[in-house]
Amino acid sequence: MKTHRIASHLLLGILLLGVLLPAMAPSDAMAQEGSAPAVSTAADVDAVIVAELNKLTGNWVAVTLKSGTVFSGKVVKVREGMVHLGQVQSKEYYEALIRISDISALGARFRAKNKQ
Repeated sequence: MKTHRIASHLLLGILLLGVLLPAMAPSDAMAQEGSAPAVSTAADVDAVIVAELNKLTGNWVAVTLKSGTVFSGKVVKVREGMVHLGQVQSKEYYEALIRISDISALGARFRAKNKQ
């Protein structure tokens, strides 16, 4: 009789844990509320890259592709999902046309102007 009582209490405890634990765990919606907002689509990232490249037209940039290849040159023109780089350095060719969606990183040099 005593072992039957212990077994029933143990079974009741396990059942309560099975019911309470999932109820206490945060849902996916609650977990996402507290997290930082992420960029929603690749198109948003591409739009940011295009905006930055337009600002840098005529300046030297280093463009890193998703494949790991790095192109360093002057931004000639940005158009229809492509960037045209001129005076490409460290390559066998002089100009490059790069697809915006293939870009993973963008670097630029800025030189502070001395005030006199």
